[in-house]
Amino acid sequence: MLSEDQDDDLVYEENIHPAKTGRLLLLDPVLDRSTGTWTLNTVTQITTLGAVNDITVIHEFLAYAAASKVSIMKFEDDALQELSSFSSTFIAHSVFTAPPSKYQAEEKLIVGDGMRSVLMLEIDDESGMIYGDDRDMATHQVVALAGIKDRGQGVVVADVSQSHIHCIRLTQQGSSNILTFRLRDRVESAATFGLHEQVVKFSHGSFAPPASAPEVIAPDLIYATTDGRLGMIGELSLPSAKILDDLQRNMDKYQKGPGGVSWRQFRRGGKALVPRDTAGFIDGDL
Repeated sequence: MLSEDQDDDLVYEENIHPAKTGRLLLLDPVLDRSTGTWTLNTVTQITTLGAVNDITVIHEFLAYAAASKVSIMKFEDDALQELSSFSSTFIAHSVFTAPPSKYQAEEKLIVGDGMRSVLMLEIDDESGMIYGDDRDMATHQVVALAGIKDRGQGVVVADVSQSHIHCIRLTQQGSSNILTFRLRDRVESAATFGLHEQVVKFSHGSFAPPASAPEVIAPDLIYATTDGRLGMIGELSLPSAKILDDLQRNMDKYQKGPGGVSWRQFRRGGKALVPRDTAGFIDGDL
């Protein structure tokens, strides 16, 4: 139990310090068939510099993000051995394995940086060495990241700095709607949604019944926010997207943004890097 003074100290944010070390454990679940209960046995564990933020598997290797470092590990001789590491991130918060697609012959490791958007790492499938990286240096503070399909592979990230959701397409051609940035493997920002809440978790799934309007939306992800809201992300069909685009354009004639300016100008305010017209106001601003 904490004393009253200790309990009061926990209220103040300046007394909350990040973990200096963390642990990565490899567990073996064992089923007792006589009782039907599961037991978790620790196979091996390692101590990390900083708390472990996320883990994923790529090319049968284990990748984990801790502090400002991404490490590639291999389980061999009953122990986890580090094959390579990448320390050129500000905060290695999230990792995701982008599967092969018609644009990418091999898996790629996508890293969400808690201060500087996303970067993409190429991992050798035999040695586990990191031999290439591309990045976007926009000030997106990524706190959650997941894979998504939108006429091709992509990732969706939650940006705590602007309370936005960004959809980033992994492709080799085409153009984007907002904040285009092209990297060596043609990673580009495809869309931005003004959610105005902080997303803490993405998970694959759907709230919609399987037979509910599949011609309108193909649900892919659900998300949770710090405000207690649950939402769903999916791919709109072309006819549905056209209806919303027409609605947005027609409503813009009658509903103005703050200060009486058009919503197009309001959305562009303070965003000198936006090379094209931003989305309208039915995507979260109204």
